[in-house]
Amino acid sequence: MEAFYASRGTYTGWNDVNDLMIPTIYLQKNMAIINQLHSNNLEFDDQGLEEYKQILIAISQYVFRHQSEEELERVRQLSMLPEGI
Repeated sequence: MEAFYASRGTYTGWNDVNDLMIPTIYLQKNMAIINQLHSNNLEFDDQGLEEYKQILIAISQYVFRHQSEEELERVRQLSMLPEGI
């Protein structure tokens, strides 16, 4: 699949669920998705959007709390990666 999308100038990606459960990363990733949807750089079909919303709801139950020191350190590590990774 990656070769298919790369040949069209697009890319695939994934996020570790544990990273998405860190409040800062959760917010950053969701804001990025909203921005990409708004700029038409990303699209969801109806089923994909419904599944994504279910993931947002499920993870949000854990995310809406204070960040631990371990999570803050992970945010620092992730912030050192180049954009798009």
